[in-house]
Amino acid sequence: SFPTRRSSDLQLVRDAKLGRIPAYIDGGMNYVGVHDVIAGHLAAVANGNSGERYILAGKNLTHRESFELAANVVGGHAPKLRAPMPVAKVIAKGCDLFGDLTGKRPWITSEMIEGAEKLQWYSTAKAELELGYRVSPLEEAMREACEWYEGHGMM
Repeated sequence: SFPTRRSSDLQLVRDAKLGRIPAYIDGGMNYVGVHDVIAGHLAAVANGNSGERYILAGKNLTHRESFELAANVVGGHAPKLRAPMPVAKVIAKGCDLFGDLTGKRPWITSEMIEGAEKLQWYSTAKAELELGYRVSPLEEAMREACEWYEGHGMM
């Protein structure tokens, strides 16, 4: 199994290891390992209240912080340059065109950066209080992602 909730979320681990991230953009997102989400679902079945919703999230990081953490964990390189969002959108459009012409999956797409400049952060306070939900260190999920990529010949 892949160690993240969405396969693209920790692609940054591979990209950081391979030095493929030339710049970062403003914004941020929440990163969570799949093991935490599974544990949260099991806790919701055991301890959750019927009809309630729980956010099973992880750590809120800016894009720059996430790249730096990934680079530190896997021994890669974090970008030092900040790319303005209009520049990132133009690059993504070019990558979209490249993907359409070659049939290959581009490194970055317009879809991937849509809304990326926003802070997509979440709180697990309710899940922690009512379910006993706990977030594992993100470094563990990143190491696991790196091992997965290496084990599948993708590094």
